[in-house]
Amino acid sequence: MSKTLRKYYENVDLTPGQGKGSAVISIGIGTLALLGAFCFVWPELLTTPDFRGFYDEFTLRVALQISIAISFGFGLYCALKHQSLGYGLTGMLLATCAALVGSGQIEAPRIDTRNLYVGLDYFILTLGSL
Repeated sequence: MSKTLRKYYENVDLTPGQGKGSAVISIGIGTLALLGAFCFVWPELLTTPDFRGFYDEFTLRVALQISIAISFGFGLYCALKHQSLGYGLTGMLLATCAALVGSGQIEAPRIDTRNLYVGLDYFILTLGSL
């Protein structure tokens, strides 16, 4: 396994300023923003009932919009600096999808408790804190 990894990744140029780090940031934050936007659309299925009382909707919307802007900005930087446009465009596409899904027009509905839920909100908060 280590021979295979060395074969592909030993001579990778990691010089700063090429857009590789910004690609990772853009795609990572864009993915988390899209998952967070889905939590706004289907909160009864994707959020943990025990945490719903602690959430402030305005703060979460602002955090979602800031995440979308950061992801799009890093994706744009990566598209301009990196040799391949794919990484930057992927980050910008994820940010655009999150903006469309979690736009300000969607009102978070009042929800009843449910026995079945995914807990995606806790997953997003855990990954975001890393």
